[in-house]
Amino acid sequence: MKTFYILAFISSASAILPIATKVSFTRRPLCIYDSLIILSLASISTDIISYEYHLITKNNWPFINLFLILQILVLFSILFSFNKKIWALIFVFFFICFAGYNYYWEFNQKSLNAETNFVGSVFLIAFTFDCYNKIMKELPVKHLYDHPIFWISCGVLFYYTCVFFPYIFNNQFLELNLMDFQSQWTLHNILNIVKNVCLALAIWTNYRMRLL
Repeated sequence: MKTFYILAFISSASAILPIATKVSFTRRPLCIYDSLIILSLASISTDIISYEYHLITKNNWPFINLFLILQILVLFSILFSFNKKIWALIFVFFFICFAGYNYYWEFNQKSLNAETNFVGSVFLIAFTFDCYNKIMKELPVKHLYDHPIFWISCGVLFYYTCVFFPYIFNNQFLELNLMDFQSQWTLHNILNIVKNVCLALAIWTNYRMRLL
């Protein structure tokens, strides 16, 4: 139990990494990758609010579901700035409509919005592979790991491919007692740390490229 809460704290605190990386380049002009700072601040705020609601036994799923939608949109905006595909823009428009409908009308906000996360995860994974393919073909930098999109892609693929099935079947597993809730979120917390490290590296490589 103690290990679970320690890992949860580290996972939440790891959102500071992208912010700290940006602070180290405060004299550099703003760019699309700085939207990761907004995502990090939203992550920290969501964790704090969710924890406070948990303490007073109030439903915190509306905040978690809203953040998961925001995370998909922010990551998409960065990937789209590199790989401007019309099909992706059309798809994200329908995703926003679908997510908004589920959030405000269809879904009861008392558990994870699995349908929205399913659609968003599949789309983001597919678009990430397309972006990674473009990097491999064009190779705009000498080393692949010197491009920020490489690290964004790593973060997306590590996180969304590994939490895909636990997210999709989260509510059913919990209803049938087929999954330990803490085990599921332990996996999520580990992957969240990896994702935030990758996002921090994306910011760092972006500004490092500008300095070279």
